[in-house]
Amino acid sequence: MFSKKNICLVLLIFLGTVFFKFDIIYSENAISKNKTAWDHYKRAEYNKAIYEFTISLRYNAKYVDSMIGAGKSYYRLEIYDRALDMFRSALKVESDSVEALNGIGLVYGETGNFSEAISYLNRAFKISGDKSETEYALAHVYYRMGKLIWTKRKIESIFKKNPFHYNSLLLMADVKSDEKRYDEALKFIIKAIESDGQHPEGHIKYGDVLFKKFLLESNSDYANEAMESYSRALSIHPDNFTANINAGLLLLSMAQMGHGPVDNVKTYKDSTAYFERAVKVSPTVKALYSLGLSCELSGEKDRALDVYLKAYSSYPSDSLLRGKLESFLVLNDYKTGNPSRVMLGNDEYENAGDMAKINLHDRVIYHLRKSLLLNPLNRDVREKLISYYSVLDYNRFYIDEIKNLLKLYPENSYQDRLNLEIIKRRGRLYHREGYSSTDVPRSVPDVFVLNFDSAGKVNQHFDSGAIVAQNLNFSLRQYGRMNSQDFEKSVQFNSTVKPGSDSMFDAMKRLVENTASGIKADYMIFGSIDERDNYIRVDYKLMDLKRGFIIYESSERSGGKNSLSEISVKLASAIYSHIPYKGKILKIDNGSVLINLGLIDGLQKDSRLILYRNIKSRENNEIFRHREILRVIEADTYVSRVVPMRDSLLGEIDSTFEVFPLKNRRAKMIED
Repeated sequence: MFSKKNICLVLLIFLGTVFFKFDIIYSENAISKNKTAWDHYKRAEYNKAIYEFTISLRYNAKYVDSMIGAGKSYYRLEIYDRALDMFRSALKVESDSVEALNGIGLVYGETGNFSEAISYLNRAFKISGDKSETEYALAHVYYRMGKLIWTKRKIESIFKKNPFHYNSLLLMADVKSDEKRYDEALKFIIKAIESDGQHPEGHIKYGDVLFKKFLLESNSDYANEAMESYSRALSIHPDNFTANINAGLLLLSMAQMGHGPVDNVKTYKDSTAYFERAVKVSPTVKALYSLGLSCELSGEKDRALDVYLKAYSSYPSDSLLRGKLESFLVLNDYKTGNPSRVMLGNDEYENAGDMAKINLHDRVIYHLRKSLLLNPLNRDVREKLISYYSVLDYNRFYIDEIKNLLKLYPENSYQDRLNLEIIKRRGRLYHREGYSSTDVPRSVPDVFVLNFDSAGKVNQHFDSGAIVAQNLNFSLRQYGRMNSQDFEKSVQFNSTVKPGSDSMFDAMKRLVENTASGIKADYMIFGSIDERDNYIRVDYKLMDLKRGFIIYESSERSGGKNSLSEISVKLASAIYSHIPYKGKILKIDNGSVLINLGLIDGLQKDSRLILYRNIKSRENNEIFRHREILRVIEADTYVSRVVPMRDSLLGEIDSTFEVFPLKNRRAKMIED
């Protein structure tokens, strides 16, 4: 007979044995799945690797090697938030994990958080015995920062220890490519392929260099050879995410640059097939955006909208994606009551509220106007816009918006407000001078925004240069001193301009000769764009088309969920302050002069203007230019009243004279 104590002891031994066996089984399964996952990773089958790593972690939630593998796989598929989660989880279990520290550094480097990236990599560098992988990670971050000299130094240090370090060879190819030393870049890639010809990354990088050469030189031979390289990568791994994305983007570029088959629709459909495979592997914003664009260009508008909306629901903070979706709905004439237009209009209204809280009033007006463009029926937006026009003293706009509200909502309250404002405007300058029912004849210059060029790079959003140009053109309309182009005409003209400097000068010539229907331009804005992970940088120039002068050039950058609106307003504000402008005399009476410039052009009471007169010398009959100063005594939205500093000037001028801003700016000529 067993005592109760003996029975309990036997039971505990039995249960311990069972649990011990389960632990062994689970441990073996975790190790087995981890090994299978790494095999997939080495073959660049990253989606399959993630699946196996995930199962391994179900068996053993603290298996650091599987966390590292999953993080690396997510990183390769550009799913940076999940990669960061995995590397951080590994670091919690193993605080001195060099691979986890390297992984976090690489992710931060890709997303533009360079200070954090270098901090983590420096930690890894102190711990690591074999520093090659950490040195490579540092080199990669330096490359993302644009520090090419630092990048090369790190890579050369790696080559001293291992001249066939695969990733370093490909990174050095990127450096040489950015330096436009393409033949040298290809030599490094060939060396990498010779060291491991069955890895698709080398073939993809070879195609990328040729893709860049094609974008810069528009030579179809480069495009065809690039496509062959992508095909080689896909023959090794048909579901490779990067190869499918880049092959599809190459087809889009070939079609838009006039290469390949005459039937562009077929080319767009072929690109769609590549993007569909990429989306199945990893539905990143780049993959979804590219798929939506290919559907749009091939005429599948409704499918394109579905893809864009799916992308927006997954990546609501992607500013360029939102800008693309807004433009798509407007340009394709989706009705104002369309749920997507209403949703995006409400989003823009919320953004306006956020900007109001931090007193960024130019951006508030931008978002309110965007909201109205998408949903003109939003009463709250019009009311808010009216209040801003009141603060700015744009009385003409103020009354026009009340009239719009009355048309949409014929209520007594709006009629009463309108009647009151009409009575009050009797004291306004523009009403007294007869411009309350007719437009003031403006003489400000016409400005055209050319699509920004990617300068040989393939951005995350393929047509980001067009999206920024469209939003800049929209933003310019809330400023004076210039006339920006009609939205649809501008998009139509830009669609005829092929990438490349030769095309830019051809576009310039067509604008000067005014051969494009309905397009007038005295000045042109053009430049290049670089964007990644909601970070946008635009290098731009403002050119006087009539004389061939660049009168201003600069760069702007912005990041975050409202980067598109921020950079659009920054660019518009800078151009507004630098655009040369002039006004005309409308009439001379009562000892003063009425001109066609006003508050919207930046004038206010006591602003100074210049008027030039040609005077003949009594001594030698030589004609010289004399400058007269005018002072603003009253300013309204579009008109101002000025008085000369010299009273007798009024008897010497008439309505043929022009007035200019007091501050002169020097121009810079383009050199051949």
